[in-house]
Amino acid sequence: MKRWGLIFFAVGILSGLILISLATWADQEASLFELTSAYDKNLPSLRCPLMIGRDEESSISITVKNPSTYQVNPLTTAHITSGYILLINEFRETPSLPPGGEETFSWPIKPADAAYNTLVLARVFVERSYPLPSRTGSCGVLVLPFGGIPGRAVSTFLLLISLAGMTLGLVFWRGRRVLSARESGFFSGLLALAGLTIAGFVSVALSVWLIGLACVILILLISIALATRYWGDV
Repeated sequence: MKRWGLIFFAVGILSGLILISLATWADQEASLFELTSAYDKNLPSLRCPLMIGRDEESSISITVKNPSTYQVNPLTTAHITSGYILLINEFRETPSLPPGGEETFSWPIKPADAAYNTLVLARVFVERSYPLPSRTGSCGVLVLPFGGIPGRAVSTFLLLISLAGMTLGLVFWRGRRVLSARESGFFSGLLALAGLTIAGFVSVALSVWLIGLACVILILLISIALATRYWGDV
């Protein structure tokens, strides 16, 4: 069971690493798309798919809210690549939001919009409307090299395979036996890898690519350390 546990765990870590790496790369590229002001705050309501198929159309969206006690009309602008990094589609909205009101906008994206034939990059600006400052957010959407399968299905499959593989791997490898000191050290390393992978998933959900990048680097380093130190022993 120990060998099967390692196989399941390795598959789970690899699946998670692929998903985190692709999402982190896309968001990192998007963070460099379009100049922003140092006064701009983050726009957490921006929603983008992680990936889309080669024959799939999707959309990005944001929700603009008015927490004030009077009507506001914040200019909302979306820039989305149109096949090249320097060629963009621009969408402008000027909502009339009553006190406490909100409105959701969405804009279409398709594989032909991808820069480098791989990434659809988007940045959304919401102009200042007291008491809220100007806000901006960006995201990158990976265009898969194949069609026929929705991007959400692919990302969900990788996530489920990763979680199932790590869980089964830990259970099968640990079993009910008493671990030696060396085995305990190895098992602690496996737990660290699982924890970093889950942290990477959280970073993807929150679109914090710096944390995702740190998780990817640490996963690789710990994997190499475990393989070199315990190879042939477990």
